[in-house]
Amino acid sequence: MLEAARAAARSRMTASVVIDRAGAPTFDPVTAVDDDADPVVLHRVPTGLAAILVHVGDAFGAEGYFDFPPGASQIRVDPHGANPRFAETHKFGHDLDRRGLGLDEFASEMPGGRTTAGLQAWWIAAHASKAIRAPDTLKLQSLTSRERAQVKYLLDPSEIWARSYSQWIAGHDSALATELARFQADSGIQWDEEGFGPIAEALRASFEKRGWLR
Repeated sequence: MLEAARAAARSRMTASVVIDRAGAPTFDPVTAVDDDADPVVLHRVPTGLAAILVHVGDAFGAEGYFDFPPGASQIRVDPHGANPRFAETHKFGHDLDRRGLGLDEFASEMPGGRTTAGLQAWWIAAHASKAIRAPDTLKLQSLTSRERAQVKYLLDPSEIWARSYSQWIAGHDSALATELARFQADSGIQWDEEGFGPIAEALRASFEKRGWLR
């Protein structure tokens, strides 16, 4: 079953694709594709945002990898991973955070950046959720170095943003939703449907205010 899912995901991807946000790429997190429906563009991105190169192949041992050398960004996706499209969407969330919302800085990581980018409501909703409150309380406990690293990762603002963004997009794409469910079953670090509701609404309102919604 898992191999069939991986094969289906790989069939949607090419060896190397430059995502042109104004066009129609092989898979673009901005565009949701239901099994029996035409693609629906979920949101715009800033005018002039350069395309991002997506390398499908080695992701340095991870399902996905985001790199941002000066003046450029790129995503690497392992097509043999369990959830390649969800991994790509998560990494594109990082790119959007850095180049779309910030100015070569992660807007989610800076209080001033969150204000400028209109992310205050998202920040409040995310931190009111059980998925964020639970690891936050662990900071008060005695942890191993590995556990401390995991808590630090879960509470990193840019990671909270990328997890939020990828789950929001998955709510509009049936194939991506399947990968989200599988990823959540393995990791447990995403939100349940009820807990994510306020976060999804905050994201929608933020994108609408910026004029990014179609």
